Amino acid sequence: MPKKSSSQKRKNTTTKYPNISRSFPATTLFVLNKKLFLIHSLSVFLFVALIIVGIDMYSNMQKKQDLFSVRKRVEIEKMYWEKITTIHKNYRDGYYKLALLEYTLGNSDRAMRYVTQALQVDPNFLPGKVFAEKIVKQKD
Repeated sequence: MPKKSSSQKRKNTTTKYPNISRSFPATTLFVLNKKLFLIHSLSVFLFVALIIVGIDMYSNMQKKQDLFSVRKRVEIEKMYWEKITTIHKNYRDGYYKLALLEYTLGNSDRAMRYVTQALQVDPNFLPGKVFAEKIVKQKD
């Protein structure tokens, strides 16, 4: 068997077992990996935060839409009862219903006015008295 020269031995060993870490010191790799890890962690955190904020915003928009639809329904019902009370001036339940609807809309002054009208029609109307007391307590 012929003897191999020293350059042939080196070629075999370098091609057989390449060592790429010689061009990058170990500390540089660690710093690069640490920076990449921090960047990836931050981007994942921001992505998750964005998803959570988006879900919360969608939920809030749904609640807002539901509140608007309820308010619209109450406004339509209020218009109906206003028509009824203009036709039937001595209908205490109509005034009481208007008081409840105004209170639902947050108009406690108008609610008190309608309860007062209901109590003028029927001074012994117990639900009207209780509701008037509730409005007065809420104002205080």
